[in-house]
Amino acid sequence: MLAKDAARRDAAEVLEKYWSPDKVPVDPVAIAMKLGIDVWIADLPFEQSGYIVKHASGDAQIFLNREHAPTRRAFTCAHEIGHYWERKTVPVPADDEYSFVDYRDTSGRYNLHELYADEFAGALLMPSSRFDQLHDWGASDTAIADIFEVSPSAVDRRARSLGLRR
Repeated sequence: MLAKDAARRDAAEVLEKYWSPDKVPVDPVAIAMKLGIDVWIADLPFEQSGYIVKHASGDAQIFLNREHAPTRRAFTCAHEIGHYWERKTVPVPADDEYSFVDYRDTSGRYNLHELYADEFAGALLMPSSRFDQLHDWGASDTAIADIFEVSPSAVDRRARSLGLRR
């Protein structure tokens, strides 16, 4: 199974267990809290959107950049939940401690974990059944972004990922 397919499946599972696939906008902070993850708004370098850290035998914590727009923080939070869920469902032996840092500029930092987390975030915040419906109705990226409370660029990325545009 491709990483993006696994991420979509896993995001749908998280929505089903911890939210409702029909309820939008999705609140990733509420989902994180239901998963036992603490979420903090923090003073971070501007190029750092956020990060997740889990120390051995401790709870995971997500830190989001205070200076970033709420839509960016929501996507970053969902992205970090993706890292958490990937580690939870495909644990690395003897690895109870990890961290992932999300930068605005991913040059040189993009790998399968980042691909999974991005796809997970898009699928979590913009459930495909509702996204496809809005797209089929001809809603603009701005209108879709307003409904899901994400950025128009996140809508464009989701549409491309779903093969709805090139």
